[in-house]
Amino acid sequence: MPASMKQPTIEAKAAALPELPDPNPAPARGTVILDVESGQVVPSLVGLPLRSAVATAQQAGFELAILGNGVAREQSPPAGTRVPAGSKIAVRFTR
Repeated sequence: MPASMKQPTIEAKAAALPELPDPNPAPARGTVILDVESGQVVPSLVGLPLRSAVATAQQAGFELAILGNGVAREQSPPAGTRVPAGSKIAVRFTR
């Protein structure tokens, strides 16, 4: 076969193909923003008497798991934590 009619090699065929984009590109640099707006902020109940703590929690849309009676001394999750609406707050009360 004359040189002008030679079939192109695999390398020549590959070089003629358009370049495909990288299927696993490096992640772009920048800032990631997490949307945590869907939850509610836990109110501070420490220091409140039992009835006030219950009213405050209910007004904020939370349920209470009450341990003891008297004045709230501890709570979990802590005040300021963002949790799903309707979550329970455990509160320990003492006299």
